[in-house]
Amino acid sequence: MKKRILNISIALVAILVLYGAMTSNRAKGFIWEASKNGKTIYLVGTLHPGKSNVNYNNRILNKLMNKTDALAVEIDVTNENNIKKLDKDEKEKMYLKDGEIKDVLSNKEKIKFEKILKELDLNYDDIKNLTPTGFLSCINTMIANEAKMEPLGSEGFMINKYKAKNKVITELENNEIQEEVLTFDEDHLKDFVNTFESKEDFFKEETAHFNNIVKYYIKGDESYFLDTIEISETQSNKERNIKMADKIDKLARGNKKYLASAGVYHFFGKSSILENLKDKGYSIKKL
Repeated sequence: MKKRILNISIALVAILVLYGAMTSNRAKGFIWEASKNGKTIYLVGTLHPGKSNVNYNNRILNKLMNKTDALAVEIDVTNENNIKKLDKDEKEKMYLKDGEIKDVLSNKEKIKFEKILKELDLNYDDIKNLTPTGFLSCINTMIANEAKMEPLGSEGFMINKYKAKNKVITELENNEIQEEVLTFDEDHLKDFVNTFESKEDFFKEETAHFNNIVKYYIKGDESYFLDTIEISETQSNKERNIKMADKIDKLARGNKKYLASAGVYHFFGKSSILENLKDKGYSIKKL
């Protein structure tokens, strides 16, 4: 009997360890309820890129996905037409029609740029015809690989859940806006060159930032997002938040019950979607 009890105890410990491993990365995330004049819409801050070991299906989100009729996202990243359009536009913006990428840099910046390329194991001849958008997109890909990012994140998770049940997917934005988000100019390139210290520090900083986003998202802790909100409070994002709040307001007043989502940073700060909805008379409750 003692041996049997011991075996059961060992088995129970193994099960608990396995269960802990399965649930330790269950994301609490950020979910709100916005209400006005008897109408309610649910809001979710999402991770665009994510990590494969994060479980986004928490109890509250699962309940809301089941009870709502439709999902609103910035843009449906799983839609084939959107993928083709963004891919086409990105390729068109990748290469210069004339000149070379270093032409926009000062002599001092050119010298540093050459050192950066060498440190990143990049050959100038391979990138000289890229636009700032093309070059910095390549750098972002390197960061994504270093941080082991997964492209879809929680947004992709929700889209697939709604599509599996043949529920409606609505977009808060369009391809043109997303193209602007993915476009970099000469100032972005100069900023990259002038702030770059070393390959080790660069990847360490960028990877740490992404890992912190995932870490605090899992905990549902807004402190890191508030501490780093300045990276998101651009004029472009302020305008986007106003327009997305307008669209969310319109959806809330309709006949379908919606779960509306956007990148998590869009819900924090003085110009956030939440603040714009409050200005429209919505009461906001965190779930």
